[in-house]
Amino acid sequence: MLKKIDFKIPLVFKIANFLKKNFPYAKIQIKKKKEHLEIYFLSPVDPYKVEEFKAFLRQQKFLSFQIYFKKS
Repeated sequence: MLKKIDFKIPLVFKIANFLKKNFPYAKIQIKKKKEHLEIYFLSPVDPYKVEEFKAFLRQQKFLSFQIYFKKS
């Protein structure tokens, strides 16, 4: 599910755990560029769960992020 993540960064580890717990069957790709995080959902996901994920990111004080969805 999650590939090529730098688990040395504690916040990225928290995000990966949250994604694994809430989107167990989704294919997700995470890219970290300096202080900006890009999350790619490569399979269909529940939009309400995505909003919950955005709230989680804001709660962790990670304000610089972008979420992308694969077109069906």
